[in-house]
Amino acid sequence: MSRKEIENLSAVEINSFQVKALHNLLRYLEKNSRFYQDHFKAHGIQADRIKSLADLVHIPPTHKEDLQLRSSDFVCVN
Repeated sequence: MSRKEIENLSAVEINSFQVKALHNLLRYLEKNSRFYQDHFKAHGIQADRIKSLADLVHIPPTHKEDLQLRSSDFVCVN
């Protein structure tokens, strides 16, 4: 969906689009990122339990030190 198409959606439709995109991203990270696999496990996070954008507060942020110590674990592609 293009930016122009998104801009013309209602607030409810935009939220639905954002939540779907968030679910897709979290599932991708669970499957492909060693760092996020470990991060989610350490904090008891299950991607399918994140039901709204407000639920993002349950995912602890990553820090500069995480990137410095585990940079290769963030790679999500071959």
